Amino acid sequence: MRVSPAAAPADVPAEEMGRLAVDLLVERLDHPGAPPRHHLLAPPVSLRASTGPAPTSAAHD
Repeated sequence: MRVSPAAAPADVPAEEMGRLAVDLLVERLDHPGAPPRHHLLAPPVSLRASTGPAPTSAAHD
């Protein structure tokens, strides 16, 4: 299926997510009473023709 304009996909950093999951699991096993830690991964995004500024409110009228 072709989409026009081409969609801007975000790559899923599966290897980084897996490594982080194992690290967090081992940490939790070693220190069960420790507070949970949160991580935000920034996947790379391939900017394509569908990427652009949000429409202005006047464009919706």
